[in-house]
Amino acid sequence: MSLFFVDSNCDLGAELIGKLSIECVTFPYSLDDENRTFDGDYDKLISKSRKLVHIGAGSLTSRNYVSIFEQCFKRGDDVLYLYTSEKIYNTKNLLKAKEKLDKEYPDRKLLLLDTCNFSIAQGLISYELAMKYRNGATLEELEEYFYKVKNEYALYITMDSVQNLIDGGLVPSTLVSGSGLSVKPILSIDYDGNFQLVEKVSGKKKAAMKLLDYMRKYGSNVADYTVGIVYAEDRILAEELKAKVIESFGEETKVVVGRFSPNNLSLIGLGGLAVSFHVKKKIV
Repeated sequence: MSLFFVDSNCDLGAELIGKLSIECVTFPYSLDDENRTFDGDYDKLISKSRKLVHIGAGSLTSRNYVSIFEQCFKRGDDVLYLYTSEKIYNTKNLLKAKEKLDKEYPDRKLLLLDTCNFSIAQGLISYELAMKYRNGATLEELEEYFYKVKNEYALYITMDSVQNLIDGGLVPSTLVSGSGLSVKPILSIDYDGNFQLVEKVSGKKKAAMKLLDYMRKYGSNVADYTVGIVYAEDRILAEELKAKVIESFGEETKVVVGRFSPNNLSLIGLGGLAVSFHVKKKIV
């Protein structure tokens, strides 16, 4: 038997992941450098962030990964695991765990697939494969399908500031130039899984509508695939964007709305809003 794993950074949310009947690797996060396990209380998390409590991205040790996947191997199961771009979150411990497991369980398979994407785009790629998995696709069939669809989901993100990304070495410091309090940068993810600046827009509502413009301009058969929207704290703006998406692409368009995981929130910040949708191929 094969098991399908995603992780909490895919921003599909625990409820939808449960409905898909797939497994989830849950990442810790940090509050003022103290590791925590997220309890699902977003309001509390946002409140702490507003109080300038430092939220940081947590990680798993190689021993943590071994513990998670080893129990699958002991039951005779192989594992497929889709994860965030290695250019955004370090995968050193994951690869170290794979090396150990490959030696100790040569008859089992741990297939690691880098989505070269982030947040809900990683989630929608996972969603597509999960539907195939539920219909009985083999590990080999899922891997083949993954390489077909991994570049067919674009992600556009608007935020208040890219400072957290700069501090993490994920974008150059030159992105700060020309920015003010009302100027909202919009970023995307390129083929290699890096953040890229698309443009800067004045005002958060205008920036949100720019996300819709990208869907209209670059989307391919958008209504035939699931659209994902994630936000940090502005639920009203996220719901307004959802309504505009349905208005633009039709009542049958399926839109999932969720929240940034604590790890992703630590990078994107409280003003974060993102949309992911189907394209022929990523533009950047």
